[in-house]
Amino acid sequence: MKRVILIGVAATVAFGYAATGCGNSSTSSGTGGSNSSGGSVGSGGSSKGGTTGSTTTSSTGGSSSSGGSTATSATGGSTSAGGSSGTSAACSTDNGTYDEHTTFATEGSTDPYMLNKWGTWGDSTVPAVTQTTTGPSGLDCSSGCAALTINFSDGTAQYSAGSFVQYFGSSTDAVSNLLNETIAAKIAVTVAQASGATSAVPISINLFGQDTSTSSNGVDNVWVNDLGAAASLDASAGWHAITYKVVDANVPSWSPTRIVCASGLHAIGITIQNNSAIDATNAAVVTLYIQNFTVSQ
Repeated sequence: MKRVILIGVAATVAFGYAATGCGNSSTSSGTGGSNSSGGSVGSGGSSKGGTTGSTTTSSTGGSSSSGGSTATSATGGSTSAGGSSGTSAACSTDNGTYDEHTTFATEGSTDPYMLNKWGTWGDSTVPAVTQTTTGPSGLDCSSGCAALTINFSDGTAQYSAGSFVQYFGSSTDAVSNLLNETIAAKIAVTVAQASGATSAVPISINLFGQDTSTSSNGVDNVWVNDLGAAASLDASAGWHAITYKVVDANVPSWSPTRIVCASGLHAIGITIQNNSAIDATNAAVVTLYIQNFTVSQ
């Protein structure tokens, strides 16, 4: 896991998400996808946008302490220093039953996955999530792929990011139980360096899961799983299979203050974020292609 990746919670109105799009070939059981209110956060607890409002509690386990307070895990037994103390409820031990098999065959639709974005973009070209039937050399997208495209242009501020994300439920406290389930996907990445660029674009690519807690430091409501460098996911080598078993996670990983319960996840997805400011020497357009996304026992 990398310390610099932080996930924000998207705002429905701000990002123009329409819940009534034409569906894709996703089949799933459990609650549907929708986004919650709020904006996003940056690294090391610094704000890179709005954060969620009041702290909410999962009805299926994984309730959180209020933002700004120091939490004590009921299952982990550790207590962090500083601030007022709070206690998070014990995570459920019931295995998840959510089942999803999503492909992106429907023209124009990436449902139930959508865009979340935050940061300052050098040339004002913001990230986009689209459906495509045309992939780069090495990828077959003839039956449909989703694509997250981010232009890390000269002037993009540090810790700007775009996410390919599914939100569970239509309210800010909606969650799904994914305990001991496996997330699997086939993905690939292309990087088109800007003219004159001489070094690699400084990015992190991560799978993530987020609960409903309001983060007090920008990192204690989300776990991340590093998917590797862009070069290791290069599209010219074809599709790359990723898998991750969802379990309760102490967060942040380097100095845990609380637990994100696998039984109380509000969002899952993949995010790409730049770890340092972008200038003319490292600017690039990065595109993440996703052929399918599944969640199952």
